[in-house]
Amino acid sequence: MRLPTAPFQRINTTLNIAPSPFARDMKLTRFAIAFLSSLLPVAALAQDAAPKDTVAIVRDLGPLADNLVLAVSMDRSANGSVVFSSAQQALQGVFFGPVRFVKDGDRQCVNFATPGAILKALPPLKIDRTYTLATWMKLPCPGNHGIVWESLHESPLVAAGDHFGYIQKDVEGTYCTVKDLTGWHHVAVTCDGSQMTFFLDGESRGTAPVVLRESLQTIGTATYRKPEVNTQCDCLDDMFIFNRALNQAEIGQLSKVRLPIHEPTPADLAGQISRPTPAELAANRAANHPEANNPAPNVAANDNGASADAAELVKTYRNSLVFVSGTNGAGSGFLATYGKGSFLFTNAHVAAGVKGAGFKTLNGDAVQVGAASAAVGHDIVLMQTAPGGKPFEIMQGVDKEAAIGDAVVVLGNAEGAGVVNTIMGHIVGIGPNLVEVDAPFVPGNSGSPIIHIKSGKVVGVATYVMINKMDPVTKKPLSKPVLRHFGYRIDSVKAWQPINWAAFAAQAATMENIEAMTKDLVKLIVDIDRTGRITPGLHTNPAIKSRIDDWLGQKHTHMSQTDTETANYNFVSYLKSLCRTDVVGAHASLTYDYFQRQLTEQERDRDALADGFGQVLKTIKR
Repeated sequence: MRLPTAPFQRINTTLNIAPSPFARDMKLTRFAIAFLSSLLPVAALAQDAAPKDTVAIVRDLGPLADNLVLAVSMDRSANGSVVFSSAQQALQGVFFGPVRFVKDGDRQCVNFATPGAILKALPPLKIDRTYTLATWMKLPCPGNHGIVWESLHESPLVAAGDHFGYIQKDVEGTYCTVKDLTGWHHVAVTCDGSQMTFFLDGESRGTAPVVLRESLQTIGTATYRKPEVNTQCDCLDDMFIFNRALNQAEIGQLSKVRLPIHEPTPADLAGQISRPTPAELAANRAANHPEANNPAPNVAANDNGASADAAELVKTYRNSLVFVSGTNGAGSGFLATYGKGSFLFTNAHVAAGVKGAGFKTLNGDAVQVGAASAAVGHDIVLMQTAPGGKPFEIMQGVDKEAAIGDAVVVLGNAEGAGVVNTIMGHIVGIGPNLVEVDAPFVPGNSGSPIIHIKSGKVVGVATYVMINKMDPVTKKPLSKPVLRHFGYRIDSVKAWQPINWAAFAAQAATMENIEAMTKDLVKLIVDIDRTGRITPGLHTNPAIKSRIDDWLGQKHTHMSQTDTETANYNFVSYLKSLCRTDVVGAHASLTYDYFQRQLTEQERDRDALADGFGQVLKTIKR
């Protein structure tokens, strides 16, 4: 399959990125990311809905949506409706979400493309099990300058060939930040107009080419250099250079996409998340298991068989399911062999959040645990146990032994009720560190084993994810929280950190306080936006309430215009400082990778909040 040579129609095209599924539970608004990721869908796509000079906003809501960067080119059919162009038929394996059209200028920064320009978009290519798309895109909006790209080669810039990001001016203005939406690593590049200079998580990763395809045709080079202090960067210069390089690059033979073909229907464009049908799941299973050359099996019958298999798994591993309970909550865990030992596995956030935790099997037997370790880069904790019983077996090489569409079951503690539940589903995504499933498990299942029905092996430790999104302009919630269900892969853990429980608990308390402050700051900024003022008595956090009282007291006096502006400036400055003080101070005290990654996410939230306060507080009614 080759990219069609026929020119596209002259219509502006926008690429949209959804947040990564391979990120920890995002409980809080990410204002910086919402700009790209949270555009409201509409109920339907009508004929002639797009007037001249429109911008097409496309949002991918499919099961692997967040592991792909998508772009759509639009052209017009004879009847005037807007359809996907033939150039995008290579995206047939992707489940499309709704398309919305707006007039230029109707929305702040909505016209990402240069007027009349056509963005160069390539269909996805397959490298092993990773689906990628090379796309360059102009973002001429203040605070979100830059380009979007994807490298189809394993280079340090993209870590594993499946990391996507956008360039955003750093808070301190010294370099541009490339936000990696897969692993949430912090990548930075300087913008000197000639080359991309980068470091990952503050460390040099050397020099690596940014390539367009497997032939390693270079379209840009990334080299490491420490950012210069007080150097202002204009990412648009780099963007134009790289965009020209992409436009001049040769488009090679495209690989066949691995997902089943799914033509976007009107319902896909108008409705909610599109999931694989039973027939598609069956076809995908057959495609990924060549030894089964028979016609696609009856999925409904298979699911019934899977339910029976799940019931048998409960009987077999009854005494290896563990209930985690404490004074403030509950969770799940399981016993499994790992290496040459026997261990109890659960989530790091369960171990950190459940105080005074005790462990019991389904039969009510207490589980005695010994030395514990936390996985680096994963939400997993293991604790040594005495061998015995029938422990679970961990699947080694999930990306080789399992496939999208395979049946799974989640076994665990139903909402902390102490009752085992079996939740059936299928694998809908496989990533380097996680698998995504459509089994609708609940918070009490955190730490449960996700079991591959066919092999009976554990493919991941269940993690419950809720993603909130807000409109970047109005700062109002766009929709109800999106629920996602993942499992951290044990087979991909590369390193473990021994746990000192006193230190672990202290660091957990530090992060708990930071997250509580973030929630209170979010509540404040939402209150100001919704009411135009600060609601009396709503904000009880002492650090916030005391400054609100002082500020309101000043505003109730007869101040001059200058004094009022000074009071507002001081209030905003304090809130911005409050957004950063505790997270900066926590760096020295956090030693566990799990909490360090949490802190990095909190820093991003706080930076976005600090920017948001500077904008939203301008709307306060005097």
